[in-house]
Amino acid sequence: MTEPRSLFEKRSIAPQSFKTAFRLPVPNEPIDAPFWLSIGVKGSAPLSVKSLTVSGRLTPLFGVGIDVRGDTVFVSKVVAKSLAESAGVAEGDVVQIINGEAPKSLKEAMSLLGKVAFGETATLVVRRAGVEKTIQIKCE
Repeated sequence: MTEPRSLFEKRSIAPQSFKTAFRLPVPNEPIDAPFWLSIGVKGSAPLSVKSLTVSGRLTPLFGVGIDVRGDTVFVSKVVAKSLAESAGVAEGDVVQIINGEAPKSLKEAMSLLGKVAFGETATLVVRRAGVEKTIQIKCE
């Protein structure tokens, strides 16, 4: 995809939708995510949009896939050259603690990782081959 010339670049217009891609100025990482705005129509003319406020929070991409079997949360995939790989996370690691809390489900594990912001460090306690190991992942 080509770099947008500004924060917003028009991608396509259909009768009832408007799609745009955007990039936020985050150090070292371009962000390219679709943003959809649906505009209702009255008859054949679209209604106008006077303002739109979008709020959110950027979280780092750790490069780790997590899965659950029974009540065991484990690492199912580690992406090459990711933050997780650089920190020493390995496929098959059993995740016992994420930032001081023990996740009991996939949703809890993802929520705990999602609370870590850029510049912060995620602390994971994992069990690998029966040995407990603490891993620090610096989110940059």
